[in-house]
Amino acid sequence: MDFRKEITQGARRRPPPTRKEKIMTIREARKSLGWTQRKLSEELGIPLRTIENWEGGKNKCPEWAERLIIEKLNRIAEEQ
Repeated sequence: MDFRKEITQGARRRPPPTRKEKIMTIREARKSLGWTQRKLSEELGIPLRTIENWEGGKNKCPEWAERLIIEKLNRIAEEQ
């Protein structure tokens, strides 16, 4: 499934995280894979500048998108 389509569909059907779930940032999930910001950009089709702005605190990633990106990165990590 195209990641962009997964993001828009996932926003409607995924519940918010519970308190028991481990809180992780996009940066932490990315680094756990050993990926650079550029690699994340290339793999998920997110503009590099957007990732830089999110991780640098200039802009905030929407919570629903952050949750989906982290879930995607965790799935990739499990497959490796």
